[in-house]
Amino acid sequence: MNTVENTIETPLDLSPFMALFDEAKALILAGEPVAAIRRLARPLNALVDPLRDDADAFAQLIRTARDHDVFNLLQQDPNTRRAFDKPRGYAGDAVMLDYYYTGVPPSETSALGRGLFATTTRSPMGLSVAHRKALLRAYIDDVIARKPDARILSAASGHCRELEGSLVESSVFKGTFIALD
Repeated sequence: MNTVENTIETPLDLSPFMALFDEAKALILAGEPVAAIRRLARPLNALVDPLRDDADAFAQLIRTARDHDVFNLLQQDPNTRRAFDKPRGYAGDAVMLDYYYTGVPPSETSALGRGLFATTTRSPMGLSVAHRKALLRAYIDDVIARKPDARILSAASGHCRELEGSLVESSVFKGTFIALD
């Protein structure tokens, strides 16, 4: 006798996600973008992690998140919007890096978007990007100080913002700087 095992899929319980999205939306609308982003970040990761290997559940969650009002609110942040749209095919392009380096949103950004932008670009992760620029400039300057005729290659260079204010721009540097992007 053959037995066929019936599998019954348990529907994904979206209520924890919806509650989280609702809380974040309320915080954003109350003018608390920092609290909203903090409310979303770690708890959302904890809820999503168990679903990463379940393609159907993950796709359902993505659809649910994008249909929620909080998604559209977050898209007012040019940084978040660019990370989502990936106009050059990837997040973290040179324009996005400049958001972190300058902390200045595009002029057409809404007041709500400006608050979210300040939150995302000045978060610990955002500040680490700005510090990366300073660290790279320090490495370059250290090489030039030790060897003024150095040949330096920057791969995936983007706009080479780490050169701003560096010894590469001074008369001390007699070498070659090659930027490859």
